[in-house]
Amino acid sequence: MVKFFASLLRREESGEFFLITPHVKYPVKVDDAPFLAVELRRRGRGREQDLLFRTSVDDVVCAGADHPISAANSGVPEIEIRDGLWAKVSRAVWFELAGLLVEQEEGAGIWGVYSGGQFFDLGQT
Repeated sequence: MVKFFASLLRREESGEFFLITPHVKYPVKVDDAPFLAVELRRRGRGREQDLLFRTSVDDVVCAGADHPISAANSGVPEIEIRDGLWAKVSRAVWFELAGLLVEQEEGAGIWGVYSGGQFFDLGQT
């Protein structure tokens, strides 16, 4: 049932969330991020790696240009799952991600991860 409702969730340009069916558009309140990333898998290493995230409703996405990672909102990384819908990473995934942090360029103090040919800034020192 949760997966079914998750498939109906949409976010409008105004930032409001709705469950949308062919006959009904029902507003819903989302306090934080609508999804939770509960698993991280890595293919490859370094700048050539791909980071795959699985959500609690079994969506799987590879971080990259179409699925960016950001820590801008709360300092806790999130990944865009689809159409402005983001998944906050769980504590366990955040620890895994922290183990993959690299400095963008030596001495720059910008730390993040590479995935899908992109560098995602997750914090500065």
